[in-house]
Amino acid sequence: MELALNMVIVLLLAALIYQDFKSRSVLWVIFPVLIIFQFFLSYKLIGWDELWRNTVVNLMLLALQFLLLTLYFSFRNARWTNIINKYIGAGDVFFFVFLSLAFSPFNFIAFFVVSLLAILIIYFLIVRKNLKKHKIPLLGAMSIAYLPVLCVEYLSDFNKFDDVILNF
Repeated sequence: MELALNMVIVLLLAALIYQDFKSRSVLWVIFPVLIIFQFFLSYKLIGWDELWRNTVVNLMLLALQFLLLTLYFSFRNARWTNIINKYIGAGDVFFFVFLSLAFSPFNFIAFFVVSLLAILIIYFLIVRKNLKKHKIPLLGAMSIAYLPVLCVEYLSDFNKFDDVILNF
């Protein structure tokens, strides 16, 4: 059952990667399906209580991040700025909701920060000229970053819901 759920998630991620890199837009219907499959996989692995707790904490962290980004860009532009669809796509937000179901809070933060830094570094190395002209396909790039996590989790003892590092 876990393998089947993971395979569907991988196929949906592949579709998102292809669409985001090709046209910078994705089919919206993929997100609810992806979120539902991740919910069932997470529920099977950790149960309702831990899934609820992890998801609420992760969504609160996302809300804080969006609030701080909104305040930053509003201050920078000297007027209230909605960052959705101007600086970040709605698909990216839905993908972050998907990720909030897929990790414990510590691992969510670690994945989020490391993947964003890696994407920025790689993007900067590839597109050195006209940085303002190009937009980062964040959804597709983070999907690519998530695939190795799934592989490592499936092939090893790594558990993205276990904050072992905090239990020292």
